[in-house]
Amino acid sequence: MATLTAHPYELLAWSPSQWSRMQGAGMMPERMDRSTLLVKMQEAHAVLEAALAAVDAERMVEPGVTDAWSVRDLLNHLCFWEQRTLWQLGLPAAEQPAPLTEAELHRLNAESAADGRGRTPSEALAAHRQAYAELLATVSALGDDELNDTARLGAVGHTVWEQIAGDSYEHYEEHAAEIRTWLAQRGTPGAGTYP
Repeated sequence: MATLTAHPYELLAWSPSQWSRMQGAGMMPERMDRSTLLVKMQEAHAVLEAALAAVDAERMVEPGVTDAWSVRDLLNHLCFWEQRTLWQLGLPAAEQPAPLTEAELHRLNAESAADGRGRTPSEALAAHRQAYAELLATVSALGDDELNDTARLGAVGHTVWEQIAGDSYEHYEEHAAEIRTWLAQRGTPGAGTYP
């Protein structure tokens, strides 16, 4: 696997922890049960929602949360990856897309933010919440064996739950931390008090 050269939040559909799991040569991925995955998704999303609640409406389009991205851009980005995961979960293994290259991840991340700039912050938040709810419902319908299947996603070679984790709870944790840091740097009261 290629060494990552860009800032992880610029290019990853998966979190740095997921990349490190995948880079472990020959390591068997750990198993995940549906209940634990759902709890992790809900807890991380609650942390994200708490960070979002600390952002005043007029600051939702202010750049600088992650490089030039605003909170609205992050919401569009999260929504894109949630929707992509939902799309992949609907495909049989034989129709799964090839694993993304680093360049493709960069491009998709940039496009996910740019494509959503026509949305208002409230529309971006509503779209993210809808995609999150759909992902949560989809995960609720999967069995433990399906979540731990390494063949369902085709050539990617990791489990279904790892794909979901990278595009849900691990992703929420990353961007919630960025929002809290951004708020703290601007002296927003209570910005650093979330878990």
